[in-house]
Amino acid sequence: MDSSLIVVIGAGVAGLAAARHLTAAGRRVLILEARGRLGGRVVTVRDALSPLPIELGAEFVHGLHPELWRIIDSARLPVMDVIGDNFFSDGTALHKQGDNQGQFEKVYEAMREAPEQTFASFIANPRFDEATRQAITAYVESVNAASKERLSTGFVLEAEAALDIDRSFRLPGGYDGIVNWLWQGIDPRLTELRLNTEVRAVRWRKGHVEVETTRGQFTGAGVVVTAPIGVLAAEAIRFDPQPPALRLACDALEMGDAVKVGLRFRERVWEREDNRNMSFLFTQDDVVPTWFVGFPMRTPIITGWAAGPKSVQFLGKSEQEVADAAVPALARAMGLEAGFVMDRLEAVHYHDWHADPWSRGAYSFVHAGGIDIQRWLGQPLDDTLYFAGEATEWTGNCGTVHGAIASGVRVGRAIAGPGRLG
Repeated sequence: MDSSLIVVIGAGVAGLAAARHLTAAGRRVLILEARGRLGGRVVTVRDALSPLPIELGAEFVHGLHPELWRIIDSARLPVMDVIGDNFFSDGTALHKQGDNQGQFEKVYEAMREAPEQTFASFIANPRFDEATRQAITAYVESVNAASKERLSTGFVLEAEAALDIDRSFRLPGGYDGIVNWLWQGIDPRLTELRLNTEVRAVRWRKGHVEVETTRGQFTGAGVVVTAPIGVLAAEAIRFDPQPPALRLACDALEMGDAVKVGLRFRERVWEREDNRNMSFLFTQDDVVPTWFVGFPMRTPIITGWAAGPKSVQFLGKSEQEVADAAVPALARAMGLEAGFVMDRLEAVHYHDWHADPWSRGAYSFVHAGGIDIQRWLGQPLDDTLYFAGEATEWTGNCGTVHGAIASGVRVGRAIAGPGRLG
C-alpha cells in the first residue's frame, strides 16, 4: 500500500476539486468514476445545429461565490448575466411579472421567528393569504426540487440566504469549462483515473482503506467519497464499518427530483412583439410550470423545468414521452396549437437523473430536524474516511456547484493542509 495514496470516489466537481488540491500538495490520487466521463451532474451537450451548448445538468452560476468565480476567472471563461423580463402565462395571455421577493420577505420573516418544521406545516398558518401561500410554495418546491411536506424551513432559510438569487449568470461556452479546468489542474504524474469503475464497497480502518469495485480492488491510506446522497441512501456502496453518522444523514437528507428538457425549434415559437426580452416564463400548468431561454442571446432553444411534486409524472419516462408532454405544455403557455409547435420541433435533449444509478435524483435537500445531522456527514473519520459533495455543504450551499467545489476543497485541506485550489 502506498502510504500517501488517497482514493477519490467520483469524478464530479467535488471529487476533481479534492484531487486537484491533493496533487498540488504532493499527494498521490486514484480517481474512481462509475460513468464513462468526468463531470458528474454537469452534462454539456454540443448539438451541431444549436448556436449554444445545451446543459442537461447544472446551468446557472448563482451569485458571486468565490469557489466558482475563482475558476471562471482563472480559466477565462466567458460569462453572461441572466437578464431580461419574467412573464406569467394564464393560458390565454402573457403578463410581465414583477419581483415577488418583497411579497415573500414577509413570509421569510415569519419563518425566521418560527421553530423549525416542515414547510407544509409552516405555510398552512392562516396568517398567509391563499395567493401568497400558492406563490411561495410553488417557488420553494421548484427551487429546492422538494415537496413542502418533506422540506425543512431551516434549510429553506439557509439556502435562500446563500443563494444570492439577485445575481445569476450563464457560461455560454458550456458549464463543462469548469470541469475541464479542474481536471487540467490535477497533476498527471500523481494521478490515476479509472472510468467505468463502479465502487461496491469500502472497508476501512485508521490509515488504511480497501475499495472494492467492478474492476478489482484498490487500497490506499484514505478515501474521499463524493457519491450523491441518493446513492449512499440506497446503500449502493457498502461501508465496513458503517460510519455512525451515515445512516442518520441519509435519513435526514433526500435527493430531490427535477425534470429539465431542452427543446430546439426551427424558430423561436415563443417570441412575440411584447415579450422579446423574456428570460423566464412561469405558468400554472400541471405538467411543465417553468420555461427559460438564453436571453440576451436569441436562440431557438427553450428549456422546460418541472421540479419537486411537478416532476413525479415524468419519472421513468423516455425522452420521447417527456417531449410529448412538454411540447403541448409550451403550446398551452403560449396559447398556440400543439400541432403547430410540434411541427417546428427539431431536437430534444433530456437526461433522467432520477433513473441514473449514480445520482438517483437532481440535488439534495434537508428534512425538518435534519440541519444539525447534515453537518455530521462532512466530518472526517479517523483521518481516513471523508465525505464530500453538495449534500455535505452545510452553509446553505447544498445543491449547488459552488457548494460541491467548496466541499472538495474542504476535504483536500483536511487531508493535506491549506494549500490553494489553483
